Amino acid sequence: MKTNHFMMIVLALLPMTIFAQNKTTELDLQMTEKGFPFVECNLGQFGTLYNISKTFSIPLTRIQDANGINDATEVQADKMLRVPINTDLLRNNFKSGVKLFYTVRPGETLYRIAKVYFKREVKDVMQLNGMADGQLQLGKRLLIGYYLSEGSDVPQEVAVEEKPDTVVGPPVIWVKERGIALWNKVQSHSGKRFVLHGSAKINTDVELYNPHMRRSVRAKVVGRIPDGTYAKDIDIILSSATASALGALDARFMVEMRYANTADQSISSAR
Repeated sequence: MKTNHFMMIVLALLPMTIFAQNKTTELDLQMTEKGFPFVECNLGQFGTLYNISKTFSIPLTRIQDANGINDATEVQADKMLRVPINTDLLRNNFKSGVKLFYTVRPGETLYRIAKVYFKREVKDVMQLNGMADGQLQLGKRLLIGYYLSEGSDVPQEVAVEEKPDTVVGPPVIWVKERGIALWNKVQSHSGKRFVLHGSAKINTDVELYNPHMRRSVRAKVVGRIPDGTYAKDIDIILSSATASALGALDARFMVEMRYANTADQSISSAR
């Protein structure tokens, strides 16, 4: 019995061991219709959804939400999964982790790919690809950077038993909104990305997307919009750093928002 138990543990850890030996994994970046970057992979490459979550530093609930997964333990090993990418975690060099590429499509420029899509410096992408100038060839596979993986020391069988999708308390509801953002153009940039919002939970992140510039960013909700201070049609107040990351040109502009609320919060904030 002890031998069989030992073999079960070895087999459970095997996928993670294979991944650890392959210090870098190559994946191709894609863009959603709304301009959010993602990659596609399957469980065979990482072992469990939990490992994918740790590798890409993305909450497990976001991966499940992006792929319509209700039970993380029932996903087939060969199922292709769409994994959102946080461009803030891209680096020029990293000893291990995930190597991310992007294939040039018609009409795209190096500036658009580097700055607009992935918020990278043009010179960094040129250096990574040994480019002497910014000229691109259709279909060229560009190295965008190395993803700064959080990594995971948790054995696979523990990750499955943990079932992060099982939550005690009110269920989490993903709220998607479209509204008017406001920021102070004359305010100096502090470098900190934060927002004021009417209902998103304080001290959590909200995902913002500027459809005009096709730029996205995550920012921390630090408080509520003060009553009677701003116009009634303002839905969110941005720090200068947040507005800059979105490529904002005007003090008021349209944004798309996505954030998590518990069911009781959503009910109490409904008007």
